[in-house]
Amino acid sequence: MDGKEKLMALAAYPGVTLKAARTRRDEAREPIAKDIDPSAARKATKTAGIDTFEAITPEWFGRNPTKWVPAHAEKIIRRFEVDVFPWIGPRPTGGITAPDLLAVVRRIEAWGGTGNRP
Repeated sequence: MDGKEKLMALAAYPGVTLKAARTRRDEAREPIAKDIDPSAARKATKTAGIDTFEAITPEWFGRNPTKWVPAHAEKIIRRFEVDVFPWIGPRPTGGITAPDLLAVVRRIEAWGGTGNRP
């Protein structure tokens, strides 16, 4: 692609037969004939079904309101909306690292976490 050799792993030996490996190779060559990078297309397909941090938060939140009084539950979701989602909300959960979370916590620490945001 684009004058560069690219390699793409299609399966791990011995978990796949030679016949299946050849079939996968042929399938990977089809997009190349159409000037589509198969590894980029494969990566886009994988990330399309991944949940974002903001998308899975309601699931977590839905498990806890029985433990919380309504005012506290509202405060928690509001803090996520204001302090967390703008920075890591749209990102896939698998792509969020500990340093990313630490950066969000440090932002909250910087303004004191008391509601007096800058």
